[in-house]
Amino acid sequence: MLEAGVLALLLLSSAAPAPDRLYEREIATAIEDVKDVHPVPAALVKAVITQESSWDPRAVSRAGALGLMQVLPGTAAKVGVSREELFDPAKNILAGVRLLAFCCAITRAMSSARSSRTTLARANCSRRSRTTVKRRRT
Repeated sequence: MLEAGVLALLLLSSAAPAPDRLYEREIATAIEDVKDVHPVPAALVKAVITQESSWDPRAVSRAGALGLMQVLPGTAAKVGVSREELFDPAKNILAGVRLLAFCCAITRAMSSARSSRTTLARANCSRRSRTTVKRRRT
């Protein structure tokens, strides 16, 4: 018998809309191409596309985000993709993955820094408690 979490995941993935047949091969190729350039899992890219645009490369949000990964034109310009290119599935995925890679790198750096601070705090705390014990004995 399948666990509830696995079953829920299967139900959610089967309910996800299929990519637009016209762009299906182009989207699959673009996802494969960027996985070698940026350390972002293909499953995450597909999840973002499903959530943000339901696999519609012509999607436009009320906020002005465009394409498969719903990238804002101003943000896309910062990663080297123009507004016009955001409707090109390959360029949109490239821009979105560049942004995700940047966010993942920042998250990893913050997590690493937090871990370093925690380790340092533990070491300082441990040192203080040993010093306190020594002072009490004398």
